[in-house]
Amino acid sequence: MHIHQFVREFSSFRSAVSLGRKHLSRAKSLLQAAGIVIALLCAAPSHAKRPGPIPHWSITYVTHGATTYSNSQGASFTMLWNMGGTGAGIGCNSGQSCSVSGSGNITATLRWVYNDSDTSTAPNPPAKIAILESANAGWTGWIDNPISGAADPSQIQSLSVSGSADDGENDVFQETISGGTIIGQDTGVHYSVVDSSSGTVTKSASMSSSGTASISSSTSDVGYISPSYTYTVSLTTIHAHPTNFHLSSYNANKRDFGLGETQFWYDWDSTSGVKGADGVTNPDLGFCTINEIVDYYGNNGTYVPGTFYPSDYPFVGWSFINPTSTSRPAVEGRLWDQQLRPNGSPFNVPLFYYMGTGWTITAHQQMRFHCSVCGADEMVPGTETQNVITRHFAPLGDYFLCQEKTRVWEFSTIKHSLKAWLTMDYSGYIKDSLGTAYR
Repeated sequence: MHIHQFVREFSSFRSAVSLGRKHLSRAKSLLQAAGIVIALLCAAPSHAKRPGPIPHWSITYVTHGATTYSNSQGASFTMLWNMGGTGAGIGCNSGQSCSVSGSGNITATLRWVYNDSDTSTAPNPPAKIAILESANAGWTGWIDNPISGAADPSQIQSLSVSGSADDGENDVFQETISGGTIIGQDTGVHYSVVDSSSGTVTKSASMSSSGTASISSSTSDVGYISPSYTYTVSLTTIHAHPTNFHLSSYNANKRDFGLGETQFWYDWDSTSGVKGADGVTNPDLGFCTINEIVDYYGNNGTYVPGTFYPSDYPFVGWSFINPTSTSRPAVEGRLWDQQLRPNGSPFNVPLFYYMGTGWTITAHQQMRFHCSVCGADEMVPGTETQNVITRHFAPLGDYFLCQEKTRVWEFSTIKHSLKAWLTMDYSGYIKDSLGTAYR
């Protein structure tokens, strides 16, 4: 390469490097400026709107009631109820008595508000809410010794207490003796679904109780009696559904009803596990119904909309609503179910040559529930094993010419492995599985 050419190219290369350094320096300056802006933006206070208070249900209570206290020594006074639940007590000495008697109501008001102190309701309240009410009316009797400060627990036998309580929902009176104390009280639990679209819901329990105590101790023990009244309302966020449909433990839960018919008792539970004081009812299923649906599809016969007519022999004149549907409140927790002949329909005993196995009607039974809160319409878990009812009509012996009228036939109903049967011939019924003879 010529020396002059080399000098020119080297000079151009050095100029390019110098220009590149200038651009790099400018780029670094721009990046630093951008970083400062970003830092300033990140450090700037946010002006985004913060979320306001969330609407909720506020519950307030008002009491309206009073209790009168008296004893056989002439002491008597009246006190208004308080939200603490337990009022004052009154005492009686040996050989004397004391009593309490009170009545009134407690009202709970639920309001849809932003803050509990708000005087107006918040917008868009829920259309329906499920609530639980718990009411308690009762009285307590006990003994004490004002000298020693504690009575001998054995002296409880000298205190006799009786009374009644009504919380406005149940009318159950309980009496127990425990640790020197006699308690009588009535506690009720009630679940319901209410219209809450206005943003205000009012519930109330009217309660009353009375009790009398008398003491026969020869010591310085004193008998006391005191009432209590409480009422609470709470929201249930998860409502219950019927479950565990099963044969009842009730006495004679399945039995032969005679004439080839059967009867069964069934129970079901709540998914909450809550049971009424009787151990049967489901107090939190007040918004559900239990629906029995029986269909006869797949049998020999004639089907028209809503009705099934079995084959003429031997079920002449028989008809079944198809499907059969009945409904009852799910709170009941128990039902009985009979497999009867429709309207006591007669049998048409064949008078012709027949050596077959008979005629059969198979029914499929479902127990479903409907929930008015969420709209669920589903089979009650457990009903899957309860759902086949078989009615059968067949000859018991061989066919003999000219003896058609004396040939014996059997009608039977089978469910849960229980078979109820009825024998007959052309002249009528003969005997059933209960041992009843008809001629």
